[in-house]
Amino acid sequence: MPRDFNIGTTPTHPPRYVELEIKTLDASSEDVAAGYYEAAKLSEVDEDLASGNIKDGVTIFGVEGAAAVEDVSDATATEGDVMEGETFYAGEGKLTGTMPTQVLSEDSDTVEAGYYEATTLSAVDTDLDSDNIKAGITIFGKAGKTEVVDTTEAVNPITAGVVLDGKIGFVNGDKITGTLALTGDAIEGDVLSGKLFYSDDPLTQLEGTLALTGDAEAGDVLDGKFFYKDDATDKIEGTLALTGDAGTGDVLDGKFFYKDDAKDKLEGTLALTGDAGVANVLSGKLFYKDDAKTQLEGTMPNNAGDVAAESYHRDSTSLHIVPAEGYTDGIDDATTITDANFIAANIKLGVTIFGLEGTYAGE
Repeated sequence: MPRDFNIGTTPTHPPRYVELEIKTLDASSEDVAAGYYEAAKLSEVDEDLASGNIKDGVTIFGVEGAAAVEDVSDATATEGDVMEGETFYAGEGKLTGTMPTQVLSEDSDTVEAGYYEATTLSAVDTDLDSDNIKAGITIFGKAGKTEVVDTTEAVNPITAGVVLDGKIGFVNGDKITGTLALTGDAIEGDVLSGKLFYSDDPLTQLEGTLALTGDAEAGDVLDGKFFYKDDATDKIEGTLALTGDAGTGDVLDGKFFYKDDAKDKLEGTLALTGDAGVANVLSGKLFYKDDAKTQLEGTMPNNAGDVAAESYHRDSTSLHIVPAEGYTDGIDDATTITDANFIAANIKLGVTIFGLEGTYAGE
């Protein structure tokens, strides 16, 4: 609508008026044409100039943008990225999420894509526990129990017979209950001094007291055989060689012996069949007659040297001398008789009696 405006008044001139066209802003354009505009509010010219239509952090003509209004041009989320049923804004405007809510399964180690409520893995599968994990291994923060081990043993697996009765062991996944019973009967004196052992009770450890006090030397033990003398850590080899030359006939009947082979035991065949009595054996000499267990001592006198005759008598031209009972060697032993009248002076000259030549020349 045109309107008159006073454009100036002077003392000599009356007021002058011009007619101006009143301009109005158009909500469909941001252009402001030159001209006269009546007082107004831009937000009244364009009702869309409101806080709810301005980006957060921006002020247009004094109107601050609403906190909820954002530039979503850099949004990358799609429906599949947002939980199912939840709304959001992206480049295409308001969208509704399609991401499914997932649940972990104790029957599978697969984690499907999707949303999961907060939880713990051990709550999903209660077997995720230290008691079920091998020592030295940690699974999802659960350290393995010291007593949980791999019992695989291919080379020398235990059996019940090598484990003490009532004791339990595991091998190759199997629980083994021992059946081994200690049935030893050794006592301390049977075991080397200072050595520890178990007899019939696995809970009672015993200490040996046996001391080796042997005095055999290598020459006392068969060649090639080993023995211990007085030191259990010093094994000695024997050097004794059997060199016997006795035959079975040299050894008493029923008695066993070894000749030159320690593995060849021989039996003697010698039988004592003597018939001598003690009077037939020199005094002081020992002998066996017909019993190898009965030693006898001779009583026969030993008439060594010159021994007086027991008696004598003459028979015609012979002199019979009875020797004393006993042994003579027949060489330098003699039985003698003595007569003081048996002298050369008592024998006629020219006569010889028992080797003595007479010298008597009388009538």
